[in-house]
Amino acid sequence: MRIGVLIAMFGLLASGATRPARADDASGGERPVPARVSPAAAGALSLVPGLGQMITGRPLEGAAWLAAVVAGLSSRSTFFGQASFDLWQYNVYDAYRGAGARDVPDHGPLADYAAAFNPLNLWDPVSAGAVGVAFASHPFQRRYGELGYPSISKWLVPPFYAFVGMGEEGLFRGYLHPVLSDAFESLPLERFWARVAGATVSSAAFAAFHLVNGRALDGDFLVFGGRFLSGLAFCWQAERNDHDLRKNVFAHAWYDIILDYNARADKGVGLSITFR
Repeated sequence: MRIGVLIAMFGLLASGATRPARADDASGGERPVPARVSPAAAGALSLVPGLGQMITGRPLEGAAWLAAVVAGLSSRSTFFGQASFDLWQYNVYDAYRGAGARDVPDHGPLADYAAAFNPLNLWDPVSAGAVGVAFASHPFQRRYGELGYPSISKWLVPPFYAFVGMGEEGLFRGYLHPVLSDAFESLPLERFWARVAGATVSSAAFAAFHLVNGRALDGDFLVFGGRFLSGLAFCWQAERNDHDLRKNVFAHAWYDIILDYNARADKGVGLSITFR
C-alpha cells in the first residue's frame, strides 16, 4: 500500500507540472535550464531517508527509494528532478515520523499527506498562529529564473509545500526532538526539562538547516531567531498532540504556501527551487 501510494504521487508530480526556468544562450535566444544535481550529491541527500528506513527496520524499502531518488534528482529533466525532490521529502517523513517516538499513531501515508489539506487541522493554536503570522509577514521572494533554475508552477505550490512540511516535520519533530529529549532525560534531567532541552537543540538544528539551505531565499526570512522560535512552536505542537504530526504538517505547509502566494500577488515573484 505504501509503495503504491508513493508511486502514484510520484507519477502525478512527474507529469510535467513544473516549468523550466530559461537562460539566454550565446545567440541571444533562450534555452531550457536543466536540473543540476550531481549523482554524488543526490546520493548524499538520499542517505538521509535511507538511514531512517534502516532505523525503522525497512532496509529494502530504504534502498529502493534511495535508488529512485538518486536517479530522479540527477536527471536532466526539470520536472522529473522536481518530482524526485518531492519524493525525497516524503521519504524523509516516512522514515523518521515514528523513528524517535514511541506509540506514534500510524494513519497511513495517504492520510498523513492529506492532513495538509484538512481544514479541521486549523483548530490548533500553533496552526492558527502559523497561518496568521504568514498573512501578516512581509513575504520572501526571488524572481523567477533569476538564478537560472526551475520555478514552481502556481498550481503546484500547495502539493509541493505539503511535501516540504512533511519532510521537515518528520525529521526535526518526529525524530530529533524525541531522541534528544530521551538523551537529556538519561543524564538525568526531569522529564519536563529534558523535553525543553530536546526542543531547544532540535529547534537550533532546524534554524541552522534553513540558514544553510537559504541559497534561493532572501535573507530577511532566514534570521536564526525566527526559525528557532518557529521550531520551538512546532515542538510544542507535536508534544501536545502526542507526536501525531498531522497538525504539524498542516501548519508548516500552509505557512509556506501563504508566504509564496503573498510574494506572487504583491511582487509578481515567487520562490525559486534550486537543483545544484
